[in-house]
Amino acid sequence: MIALEYGDRHGADPFSTPRAARDNARRAADSHFLHPIVRMYVGRDQTAEHHVIEDLAAEWKELEHSVPLREFLTEHLQLTTLGRVAVATNL
Repeated sequence: MIALEYGDRHGADPFSTPRAARDNARRAADSHFLHPIVRMYVGRDQTAEHHVIEDLAAEWKELEHSVPLREFLTEHLQLTTLGRVAVATNL
């Protein structure tokens, strides 16, 4: 599932809130502004979650957005021989 969500802003002024640095994708979950969140499920159980670092232009097309997402998907998905995406069995 992919969702666009705002981070927890604690009612703060969005213009004076410290932002997660674009070059620190490991802190993407700390993003206060609108950003994609990819959640993986097996049945009804959430097994993994990835936050894409915020982008004020809301485009998410630079390497700091795509490389961590690709690494997450590579780790949590496997391609079957038929080319379909399947949930990895080692979650």
